[in-house]
Amino acid sequence: MMSTPQISSPPPPVSQRWLWVVRAAAGISTIPSWVAWATFASHPRVCAEKSGRELGVLIPVMLPYLHVLWRLRGKTLKKGLALAVVTGFLWVGLAWLPLVVVAREVKNAFALILGFALLQVIMAAGAIKTYYTLPREDGDHQILGRGFVVFIAYVLICLIIMAWTIPDLTRSRFARTQASAVGVLRTVNVAEITFSQTYQTGFAPGLSALGPGPANSSPSRSAAGLIDSETVSGIRDGYKFTYSAGPPDGAGSIKAYTLIARPVEYGVTGCWSLRTDESGVIHKTNDNRPATRQDPPITG
Repeated sequence: MMSTPQISSPPPPVSQRWLWVVRAAAGISTIPSWVAWATFASHPRVCAEKSGRELGVLIPVMLPYLHVLWRLRGKTLKKGLALAVVTGFLWVGLAWLPLVVVAREVKNAFALILGFALLQVIMAAGAIKTYYTLPREDGDHQILGRGFVVFIAYVLICLIIMAWTIPDLTRSRFARTQASAVGVLRTVNVAEITFSQTYQTGFAPGLSALGPGPANSSPSRSAAGLIDSETVSGIRDGYKFTYSAGPPDGAGSIKAYTLIARPVEYGVTGCWSLRTDESGVIHKTNDNRPATRQDPPITG
């Protein structure tokens, strides 16, 4: 007696319906990353108080979702579903950090965080629903384990990219160069007072007059030895210093001067532009321009 060949029936409709739920949830989950990317790209500098670069921490979050969408096809469908389950449930916990950073810039951030978490649960639940409409195969449990390993690899990649995008890490480097520039301006101000009191001809005609002379030479009006040769060069610790002496009066005495300090490359070697003069007050701005007397003074 011949056996009747078994004709495999197509997956029930719920399989495809929930599969599209997973795809939709994964695709929607990448939207914050695309918004972050657009914001990040439109604010390449990190000097503004609110540059938008803070949103850069969200850029790598899209990576596992793109992998899920790529895997949700053909023979790799189960791998995609496993990665969707792991990504959905684990991002609910791990995504709080970047979303909390966004909370500083985005209104109603709590609603955004809650909505994102809910979307992850929907994606993971949809992946589980889809999986249980598929036939069981040996090694299915290993696929889930590999999905977990892949997700951890993505987390490591995310941490590396986040470390690059978070501007505070760059600003910590700027803190040293900017503090050095402020120190130079203060040193020059003190040197100008000493120069004026010593030679009784007003302030120095240039930085070289405040700098050192030839080896073993005595201080003089043309080389007072009050600042070092690096400061005299006008370039120090990523900053360029431009000195301008005021016109001499009838007695040949210089009563005013201006010293401008600007980053050699704005947003790369520093953010502050600084200015000081005979008043001894140092003014600063974060804008990419020379500071003026109208800019706020540095206190302390």
